[in-house]
Amino acid sequence: MSSEPKKTVVTSGVDSEYVLGDLAQVLRLRGYRVVEFNFGERLDDIKQQLRQLANESVAYITSSHTNFTLRTAQKMVPGFARLYPNYLAPVEILPILKPSISIFVPHDLLTPYGDSNVSESLLLDLYDHVMAPSNAESVQSQLKTGTRVHEAGWIKYQLCNSSETPTMSPASETCSSSIRPLRITFFVSMIEHMRTKYGAIGLVDYLMPILNSGVCVKLPAWRGIEEIEAAIGERTTAKIIPASVNSSKLIQQSDVVICNTVSSILAESISMGVPSVCLLDNEGTEASIRLEKLADFPSIQWHPYFDRMGFPDGYLETLAKSTLPRLIRPFDFDLLESLLHTGRESLDR
Repeated sequence: MSSEPKKTVVTSGVDSEYVLGDLAQVLRLRGYRVVEFNFGERLDDIKQQLRQLANESVAYITSSHTNFTLRTAQKMVPGFARLYPNYLAPVEILPILKPSISIFVPHDLLTPYGDSNVSESLLLDLYDHVMAPSNAESVQSQLKTGTRVHEAGWIKYQLCNSSETPTMSPASETCSSSIRPLRITFFVSMIEHMRTKYGAIGLVDYLMPILNSGVCVKLPAWRGIEEIEAAIGERTTAKIIPASVNSSKLIQQSDVVICNTVSSILAESISMGVPSVCLLDNEGTEASIRLEKLADFPSIQWHPYFDRMGFPDGYLETLAKSTLPRLIRPFDFDLLESLLHTGRESLDR
């Protein structure tokens, strides 16, 4: 006799903020039907699809900012609204889908529950479960409802030794260099601000002192990013890592990580024990604010970039020899699956 089919799981997110692709693959391998809504793809009739799914008993898992709707985006990040006109935030999806269980998985390790300017942390009680990368007890103590917070590890951090965990080519293949053996990866962030202000070519020129032949550059998976990748290829000797490559796996395979601004990438890399450097200038975010936002990560190195100077000779080689502790653990897929079985039955509403 065949066993009862497992629950349908609906996921949502957008481009680089959609960090549930590997989770979806794992769940499919374990027998679940998974319907993915990555708003970075061209999606049609989204609300109608959600209404149809609402006729089933579905689980909902999201890595999106809870209340970052298109209306909010038009005020705060107009470029986002233009790039993703069909986007729906979890606060809009939940009342349509009416899931039997809802789970929030943060996509940002630096501010996992959103910046204070959108008060996202006040809406965690919309979910049945929150998969905290760390400090679950502290987050739980701030919630007054039956929402449960679990110490789940970092969703983008996965040990590549499981048959269920997708892998990528080693960095030595993707990012090889006969000149220097170090694997130095430059993650470019703040893309919308930079390309709006400078254009693709101007963005590359601004970062030119860092984009040399010893560096691999990785851009976020974001709509229209191919234009910037092409400009980097035409104007620099840096090696381009496709935007589709998993950033966390690339971090694990790097000797040094560089980022041009405060971002989750730096929180992630330093928490994984990888020596990390942040450029320090006033572009987009003032230097004093950058220092404040990364104050909890004192091992991050700061490179003054006010005058757009590259790194001193030997600096990155010396930094690569640093030994740093790992402060974060891989994501617990088994824990999340156990919650899908539990549903809401054990929640004290």
